[in-house]
Amino acid sequence: MEGRLQPGSKINESELAQVLGVSRTPLREALLHLEFEGFIESAHGRGFRVAPLRAKTAMDLHWLVGALEGMAARSLADLDVATLGQRLAEMQQVNEELIRESAGGGEAGNADTLIELGDRWHALLTSACDNAELIELLKLIKARLYRYTHHFVTGPARIACTIDHHSNIITALGRRDFDTAVQLIRDHWMTGADRDYEWLREEESGDAENDATKAVTDPSA
Repeated sequence: MEGRLQPGSKINESELAQVLGVSRTPLREALLHLEFEGFIESAHGRGFRVAPLRAKTAMDLHWLVGALEGMAARSLADLDVATLGQRLAEMQQVNEELIRESAGGGEAGNADTLIELGDRWHALLTSACDNAELIELLKLIKARLYRYTHHFVTGPARIACTIDHHSNIITALGRRDFDTAVQLIRDHWMTGADRDYEWLREEESGDAENDATKAVTDPSA
């Protein structure tokens, strides 16, 4: 998730077992679990490698998070006026922290801090939801999306867009216009996503061209 193991890098099971001080059996069980979660992948006879970043996967994850978070946020409708008002005030406070951090951290801001503040804001948005399975699924998908978040520059235009989206969602919730709020949440996760992952599509296109060239020049490849 932090990018210390680059996408596509091979995982040496023997070395990892030695470093962690465990046998190969529990290590393989853990690796299979990570594969299920989408962090790594296996190829027959080739062991495991860190799953490559894929633009289509990123877009699918964005869509899923928007849909699930919109469902979870609807639970705010069950709060009384005073409790909802307090929740929205907390969300506004975090959004103001985002504004200050984005202004004081250089052109791109402090990516880790900005992501942490964003996570806090979205946790408040879904905190009224008592559907434990939905929240766990949302956490899992966001964990997979986190890898992608750390692989593109958090530019000032994108930060400003995020802050504006947060404000619009807070306003809709304050009016108890939950249908509009849910749509704004979905739009928030999809707006600009195509542009954010254009660099990844270019990388994938370049890799495909290189593979095709290698296949032509080296039939045994």
